[in-house]
Amino acid sequence: MTSTIIEEFIQALDEEIEAIKKGKGGSIVKIFNGRFLREISGLFVYVFNLENFLAVLDDSPAEIEIRGTRYRAQVLLTQGLEFEIGIEHSCGQFIPEATLHTNLWYLLELLKKKYSECQSGTTRVDFHLSEILFSGRQSTAKSTSQLDISYSQSKDPPNDSQKRAIEASFSSQLSIIWGPPGTGKTKTAAKAIEAHLNAGRRVLLVSHSNNAVDEALEDVAEHLKSTPFYQEGKLVRLGKPQEEHLKKLEKDYELVLLDKIAAKLGESLSQEKEDLEAKKAQIESKLASFVGVFNALQKRDAILSELDGLRLSLSESERRLRLTKADLDMLEQSLVKKRERFVEAQSAGMLKRFLKGLDPQKLQYEIDQATISVDSKMRVVREIDKQLKDIRDSIRTKDDEAKTARNDADELLKHLDISAGELENKRKELEQQKDTILVSCFRNSLHKSLRLDKTILASDLCNCLMTQDTSKDCGN
Repeated sequence: MTSTIIEEFIQALDEEIEAIKKGKGGSIVKIFNGRFLREISGLFVYVFNLENFLAVLDDSPAEIEIRGTRYRAQVLLTQGLEFEIGIEHSCGQFIPEATLHTNLWYLLELLKKKYSECQSGTTRVDFHLSEILFSGRQSTAKSTSQLDISYSQSKDPPNDSQKRAIEASFSSQLSIIWGPPGTGKTKTAAKAIEAHLNAGRRVLLVSHSNNAVDEALEDVAEHLKSTPFYQEGKLVRLGKPQEEHLKKLEKDYELVLLDKIAAKLGESLSQEKEDLEAKKAQIESKLASFVGVFNALQKRDAILSELDGLRLSLSESERRLRLTKADLDMLEQSLVKKRERFVEAQSAGMLKRFLKGLDPQKLQYEIDQATISVDSKMRVVREIDKQLKDIRDSIRTKDDEAKTARNDADELLKHLDISAGELENKRKELEQQKDTILVSCFRNSLHKSLRLDKTILASDLCNCLMTQDTSKDCGN
């Protein structure tokens, strides 16, 4: 593909991404029951439950909002109504509820990146077919007489025009089959797919709509139901069919559905999967009981921490009371002496007052100020006494609460036959066992899926690409 066309694609993708961002450019999904699994490569991995299926690619970037705070994250794995996410911050052992924010332009960004890498030369891609398509040049086809084109002859065999279309699809690098509605394009596509499969090729059938794919697949499955292609699960419906087609496929052609193929081809693994699921349920039950123990221990520790704070306050208040009482004693002693001098001043003559510095008015003023200071210190003493009483009452209450919490925690630990010191290590051990089981379950399912056909997961997915009804308004 020429650099000019790549630049046009990049520009078009930029415009599309900008339009999505200006519009509803993302999805917001409520998630719940988040449990911490492990820490790996700087990410804290949690598993969450969903209310509905999550339409997002694995390894997609995202943001998770927890109690009003957003954190950068990455969707690691989605399995049904459960998915794993890696968060860049630790958010504790359990997250009751959160909100997942994803964007809708992620795939477009990836496509743009691929084009940019091709343009810069860092990635090499064969654009041969694209150049044929956009240049309008016809590829040279081999003579059909030299090709072994084989497909079944049904009660309604293809007509001459349809035969030529099948041969063109089989022999040309690029073939466009056009026809008005009702001319049998779907049937022709089914026969062409059968011909490619009989030649040992792999075919990827795509379309702008699920209906077009399902109609073509139903036709192919009907023609090939008695062949190994169907019986061995080599006709695979990727993605989710629409409801009406799903019912028909489940009724008549169930071996094109991944779960049905896996069930048939993985019968020998079913018992192993059931055993793993049972072990997983046991571990999850134990982990759930661990949550209760953790909560009881946290409650106990919180109460003990409060008790430590109260005892510290008690000690500080008792120290203040001692100092205040010492000050009060000094003030009272001083007041007694001032009163004695005042009595002496009243009974002394002028010469004695002069010689001893006995001034009745000054002494009366000092007595008044000392009395005020004594009264103030006495109020402080009473306030501290009241504080001490309140603190002692709180300590007694917290002591009772701590005793109850300690008994609850000990009872739970006794039920689990484990000590508090062993609890965290045991939890980690169970989490590792659960992870191992999840990996085994995943490998179990993957093994079933791989038995469909290794080419499903191969990077070189298909020899032949068919698009069905790509422009319905034009009658294609």
